[in-house]
Amino acid sequence: MSIVKSLCLMVVVLLLVALSPSSPLSISSFHKAYAATRTVSLVGHYATGWNSTPANPTITITEGDTLVITTSSGDGAGIPHRFFVDVNGGGMIPDCSVDKCASIIPPTATDTLTGSARGTYTYYCQYHLIMQGTFTVQPPPDFTITPNPSSLTVLQGASQTSTLTVSSLNGFSGTVTFSNPNTPAGITATLSSSSVPVSSGSPGTTTLNVTVGSSTAKGSYAVSVTGSGGGNSHTANVAVTVVGPDFAVDLGEPSLSIILGSSGNATLTLTSQNGFAGNVNLIATISPSGPAISFIPVTLSLTSGGSATSKLSIATSSGIYSTTSLGSYTVTITGTASQSLSHSITLPITVTSSSPAAGIPASALILAGVAILAVVVVVAYAVLRRKPGK
Repeated sequence: MSIVKSLCLMVVVLLLVALSPSSPLSISSFHKAYAATRTVSLVGHYATGWNSTPANPTITITEGDTLVITTSSGDGAGIPHRFFVDVNGGGMIPDCSVDKCASIIPPTATDTLTGSARGTYTYYCQYHLIMQGTFTVQPPPDFTITPNPSSLTVLQGASQTSTLTVSSLNGFSGTVTFSNPNTPAGITATLSSSSVPVSSGSPGTTTLNVTVGSSTAKGSYAVSVTGSGGGNSHTANVAVTVVGPDFAVDLGEPSLSIILGSSGNATLTLTSQNGFAGNVNLIATISPSGPAISFIPVTLSLTSGGSATSKLSIATSSGIYSTTSLGSYTVTITGTASQSLSHSITLPITVTSSSPAAGIPASALILAGVAILAVVVVVAYAVLRRKPGK
């Protein structure tokens, strides 16, 4: 009975050992995935460097790789060499608690070096300065997703597209698979292809089609798409601005100057935007009150993509019963459509007592008239006092 118990115990121990990640035994379904292994062989020559052609070659691995390096001496048994990667910047003096050190040779040695962080380092022979080269740890293979355009302006009830380009980084090669686009309420999005093959120098593309509902509120939104491949995952964002039919208001004159007692005119232009069609009613207010305002016509009819104009008149009055004073005023013009659209624009006006182009103040004109009258009186008086016959 004790023999049976012992055999059972041995079986249990063997199973536990086999299931251990570090076990020399193997059960395929429990294999742990590791990064790639890079194998390098170097022969040391104290007079020329590591290897001969080329000497001291650049060693490039990818972050996360395991480096298996075999070193041997080309100088005979009496000259030692030791390969190490200078991680801490100490130069030819290795600190193997930080630096990546191989065994001292001869004889031939094979060492496994792991845990190298991305960056560019120098590798040395501990004993010979000429035996040094560049050791590069590059980032792992990856990819980018670039939308073009990265922002869309979409009319309510319409669609727009953006091309998503997937490009290889650091030698990435594989298939990038996209999840369903993440969209806000009122917006839907689809992809022309849910996966694209990518390799170095050969990007892949898919088209993102964004559709806005006819009742989606105008404003700013975002649509995101996530692509995954090779253990990497990236998200591309496309900004979406939802717009509706609208119109723009413009004045041909930035300001007006009106002589007191006269009128000034400005041209108001309305332009359809995003397919707007309909009637726009015009109203105007002036601050402070005084001049009278009128439109001809007061209602403009716009067709999709078209424009229309109205003549704005500002009349001032003078005299004892005038309601207009000299000074500055602001006219605010508002156009309102049946679709609850409304836009305003302002027109500064200045009411003066004379035309600015004349450049002569009224007081100066009065003084000039008085002077001329005085001259006329003096001349007439002189003529009358002259004796007859003289």
